[in-house]
Amino acid sequence: MTQSETTAREIRESLGHPVLDADGHIVEYFPELDRYLREEGVEGGMKSFMATANFDGSRTWQTLSSEERLRERSYRSPWWGFPNDARDLATAVAPRLLHDRLDELGIDLAVCYPSVGLQLPAQREERVRRLGCRAYNRYAAELFEGLTDRLLPVAVVPTCDPGEALEELDYAVEELGFRAVMIGGFALRGFEGEEHAFWIDSLGLDSLHDYDPLWKRLVELQVAPTLHSGSMGWSGRRSVSNFSYNHMGNFAGAGEAAAKSMFFGGVFHRFPALRVGFLEGGVAWGVQMLVGLVEHWEKRGPEGLRDLDPAGLDAALFDRLVEEHAGSLRPVEGLGSAMAAGLNTPEVVNDFEAAGIVSAEDVIHAYAANKGRIAEQSNSQLAGLTDKIKVHCLENKWSVKQADNVGKFAKSLPGELMVTLWNAISSTQVMPNIQKLHKLIGPQIVEAVQASRNLK
Repeated sequence: MTQSETTAREIRESLGHPVLDADGHIVEYFPELDRYLREEGVEGGMKSFMATANFDGSRTWQTLSSEERLRERSYRSPWWGFPNDARDLATAVAPRLLHDRLDELGIDLAVCYPSVGLQLPAQREERVRRLGCRAYNRYAAELFEGLTDRLLPVAVVPTCDPGEALEELDYAVEELGFRAVMIGGFALRGFEGEEHAFWIDSLGLDSLHDYDPLWKRLVELQVAPTLHSGSMGWSGRRSVSNFSYNHMGNFAGAGEAAAKSMFFGGVFHRFPALRVGFLEGGVAWGVQMLVGLVEHWEKRGPEGLRDLDPAGLDAALFDRLVEEHAGSLRPVEGLGSAMAAGLNTPEVVNDFEAAGIVSAEDVIHAYAANKGRIAEQSNSQLAGLTDKIKVHCLENKWSVKQADNVGKFAKSLPGELMVTLWNAISSTQVMPNIQKLHKLIGPQIVEAVQASRNLK
């Protein structure tokens, strides 16, 4: 190490706040976890589990022949995933060593997830899935005993159906004392008669089961579940030769699927106290989802659909305009009426009804409340959303609730982005809206502006 480098310990000591590793991972000690698996009744122990230790519970690439890999389109799974530094690897395996090194690593508290154990909730065989989760939770509870002042182990809970989820959740929290819980982010559902065809049930929208008892119990236990499922093996992440191709974006993909499913399925509307964490997918997908929700509400919400309703098409005018400007086209008489009839459908729905959304501000409020702070986004990523809020400010007199929703969103932003949003709204000169918002975020705006000047 050169003299110019700063150690993690020194960085930690220079900060005025604790350092939390919110997504730490241990490496399971196979001989010990094997013992727990066999005690719970998983025949074959680790060998049995590792044969299907994939995020979709399929047979692992390593266990198949070249012909089988191609026939099943088995995706190349992780390889060489652990450090070859003996001390670092032992630190990941033995939590007591990790606990001893926390100050050296510059960490105050580490939330510790499994590694291969991430795949347990996705196991297709019920005994391996349910008994495997139980075995891992017992393993982790004993492994971290006496260390939970600074290391927080995470229980794993299967979610193939609400019953198994509730059983393991209660056991992990009430009997083993876990404070952090990871639930399976989806359930793989097969099609009858199709060995390798599946659909993704993300536990909310169009789910095979009603998961409300699970969400209710999580709120009762005051547990904020996290999702750490991956989408390797889904369409677009199924290369038989290239792990990096499969791995890139796979956590974000699974997180987005679950978040959208829970949003449109009304989970956050029915359980406003529920908080859910989506791990290891970065933050860009969250911003894109928020912008997508707002723009789809504007175009596909009840108001926007009025401009798309085929019944509103003036068929005669359409036919006349096409005929007058036909050029090389060969106009067909009555095509306008035929198009209106062909585009019409009796199955008109409000995609946002279950989510309880009646305005764009509701989308923003629901996102800020249930998806966490939008803190790391760039100006370019949020520019579109800022413009939409500005337009809404120009066209509407905000209610107290609407102003409060915008205020909550503004407070979730870093200072510079909050000032950008404030400047956009101020430029509208719609004083009633500006005054309402200023009452909510005035002090924060002053601080943010002052901080910006000090930096310059």
